[in-house]
Amino acid sequence: DVHTPLVQEERSAGATLRIIWGNQALLATYTVTLLAWLGWISLQIYQTEFVATEVYQGSADESSPANKAYVTGVHAASRALILNAVLMTGTTYLIPTVLRKLGKARLWSLSTGATALMLAASILISRTHAKAASSAWLALLGPLYGIQQTIPFLVVSEEAPKDLLGELNGFLNVALCIPQLLVSLLGGWVVALAGTDSLLFTAGAVCDVVATVVCLRLLV
Repeated sequence: DVHTPLVQEERSAGATLRIIWGNQALLATYTVTLLAWLGWISLQIYQTEFVATEVYQGSADESSPANKAYVTGVHAASRALILNAVLMTGTTYLIPTVLRKLGKARLWSLSTGATALMLAASILISRTHAKAASSAWLALLGPLYGIQQTIPFLVVSEEAPKDLLGELNGFLNVALCIPQLLVSLLGGWVVALAGTDSLLFTAGAVCDVVATVVCLRLLV
C-alpha cells in the first residue's frame, strides 16, 4: 500500500512530539532555542546593515555622498565579525570546563541573559553612533553565540532515546528554522516601519529574557 509509509511517518512524528512534551529538559531546550534564535536571526540578518547605516550613518546608494561611510561601516563590521568567529571558536573549547562548574542551565541562561543585554545595547550604540563600541559589540557576541550553538545539541544528545536521536535533532533544527522564517518574512517590514534595526534587536532581547526564565525554571 503506497499510503502506509505516510501513515507511519505521521505516527512517528506524533510519538516524537509526545516524547518532547513528556520530557521537561527536551521541552525546555526546544522552547529556549526557538526564543533565543528570534534574537540571533534578527542580528545575523541586520548586524552589518545596522553598523553601516545607523552607526556610520552611511547609505547603500552608490550615488549618495554617504556611500563612502557605508562602505567603511561594512568593512568595520566585517573585521568585527572575524574576531567574533575567533572568540566563538575559542569559547567552544572552554565549554566542557565551564559546564562542570556551572551546569547546563546556568551557562545557557547566562548566555541568553547576556545576549538580551547586548541586543538592547544596540539602542545606545545607534543613538551615540559609537563606532568603536559597535565593533566591540559585534565581536563580543561571538562567545555567546558559541554557547547557544552548543548547549541545545548537548541536551538533546543526553536526553533523547538513542533510536530517536536523529529525529529529535531534526526537530531541534525546526526550532532553529522557525525564527529564520519569521524574521525573514517580517523583519524587513518591522525595520522599515520603525526606521531602525534596534526595534527588531529589542524584540529579540525580550525573547531572550523569556528564554532565560524558561531555561532556569525548566532545564535542570
